[in-house]
Amino acid sequence: MDGALAKTGAHDPRAAYRQILRGLKLTSETEYTLVVEDFRTSVVSAIVEEGGEPLGTWLEFGCRLAERINPGRDVVIDATGQAKPFSPPASWRDLILHLPSDRHGKGVVVGLPPNPTPAQQAAVLLLVEGQVRLPDA
Repeated sequence: MDGALAKTGAHDPRAAYRQILRGLKLTSETEYTLVVEDFRTSVVSAIVEEGGEPLGTWLEFGCRLAERINPGRDVVIDATGQAKPFSPPASWRDLILHLPSDRHGKGVVVGLPPNPTPAQQAAVLLLVEGQVRLPDA
């Protein structure tokens, strides 16, 4: 994974996923155990045993992880800020957000491109951080 990150300049999603996992472990040991098993069978197996593409594999795991925490849908936000449904394979070049079905829930950044556009940054501010105004430049 580290080699793929260095080669592409992609953001490393693992720290954010670890934070989600720590919260899950505190709230539901059963769910945590299921997610760890999913990680072993999908991420580790795909990358180590099958030679799969590490960044996409991690991002797809992130989508499943976010879904377990708060059911909803995954979207890709393009450079203009337009959303379309996410469908695999995941790309490290995309802004991928998980939007909970609960109207009051905040989105989760699953994948962040190396250089998000202003429209993508605004989408994160609104949908993830809940800000309705852009910060002063």
